[in-house]
Amino acid sequence: MTMNLLRPLSALVAALALTGCIRDNRDDCLFPLRLHFTYLYNVEDTDLFGEEVETLRLYLYDTATGSLAASRSLSAAELDGENSVEWHVPPGRFTLVTWGGVKSRYEIDPGASLDAMALSLPPDAATGTVAQEREHLWHNLTTDLLVNGDITPAYDIDLHKLSNDVTVTVAASPGHSLPMHPSSGITATNGACDAYGNIPEGTLPTEYAPAVEALSRADDLSGSVHSYTTMMLDSDDDSRLNVDLGGTTVYDGSLTGLINEHSGIDFDLLDEFHVYFLITPGDDRLDVAVSVNGWQVVEYDVALQ
Repeated sequence: MTMNLLRPLSALVAALALTGCIRDNRDDCLFPLRLHFTYLYNVEDTDLFGEEVETLRLYLYDTATGSLAASRSLSAAELDGENSVEWHVPPGRFTLVTWGGVKSRYEIDPGASLDAMALSLPPDAATGTVAQEREHLWHNLTTDLLVNGDITPAYDIDLHKLSNDVTVTVAASPGHSLPMHPSSGITATNGACDAYGNIPEGTLPTEYAPAVEALSRADDLSGSVHSYTTMMLDSDDDSRLNVDLGGTTVYDGSLTGLINEHSGIDFDLLDEFHVYFLITPGDDRLDVAVSVNGWQVVEYDVALQ
């Protein structure tokens, strides 16, 4: 039998099965929903889904009622060679919420309806801070998905990244050493997300704690590297960065405002930000030069406390 004959026959079989389910008033009728996943919007301007996204959480909501109709968790390894999957779900018209990258850092509450869905980044109960873990987050919401037993092409689900890596390096200029160990912290009101990929009203600030690593003495530098993975940053958000050196405040102000001093920054596209504080200690003050993603953006001095 040729392929041209097989396709109409497959469609006929699916249609007959759907008709039988409806006629018998059965609630166990499941039919294929074909999904194709990509991650196209990135600096490389290529599909990085296969390289970066390891897990998927799928939530299918009925368009008419808003209620959850089906959900599924799977790893990227379960997809086919084209990063596609066939998911058998009840017939209907749906909205699909897809979260990518979720393992253990984020919590998802599907809610009683699409509008009640929530993803959160819960803090540690003991410290009240979110410890560093390099677990990135992707999101997509697709509407008007139709499942009726017909043979349909795969729906394209293009994920958008909702997390950032922020690296804060505090180092003494060559030939100098820092008088104290530096510390840092990031606070931002971005630790929750709704089904539409937005921060819900009433979200409380999240305090991020870094992973800290000392600079190598082989580089003839003293200081440390503070690594953060935060949820989405935006040019006009309320994120704040504090950098402290033994009681002396090196920087305490807007994180994204500082990053924005680099004219080439696009927060919607970039997901890695390197903020470098180069400090030259003096008798009673610190000379500070700040670079963002390799470009010096500001110089100032602060009095030692």
